[in-house]
Amino acid sequence: MKFEESKYFKTLIYSKIEKPFGIFYFFETFVISEIHEGIHFDLEMIDIISQDILKFYDNTGLNNPRKLVYITNKVNSYSINPNFWLQMEDKYGFSHIRIIVFYTNWAYTNIAIERMFSKAKIKCYHSLDEAIKWTLSLNMPPKT
Repeated sequence: MKFEESKYFKTLIYSKIEKPFGIFYFFETFVISEIHEGIHFDLEMIDIISQDILKFYDNTGLNNPRKLVYITNKVNSYSINPNFWLQMEDKYGFSHIRIIVFYTNWAYTNIAIERMFSKAKIKCYHSLDEAIKWTLSLNMPPKT
């Protein structure tokens, strides 16, 4: 289910950013990404969205962009090298929780493989609603 089809679409405050490679929703303490079908989400694209994250959160005065939950809503099939996120963490000083929402057995198999090769911690959910509910329960501290 896409974010705009979820029960949270009309109840949460967010900013929507559209890129040629996907749609991103920026909330106070988390980001939801929906990468377009067939994209290879490469280091350059991750760098672009990482810069957007820093810019957005620095300009709004919202929570610290270096402590975010990043929810990948895998509504489309695409590829990524999971260690690219680690490179961005090193480059920008991010410390984030990665959540992947998957809808098919094939996507889950890919996540299992990604976990084997990634140093990052990855949580998985079967629905976007579950992922958002868990994220909202974290009560992340405001930016100081």
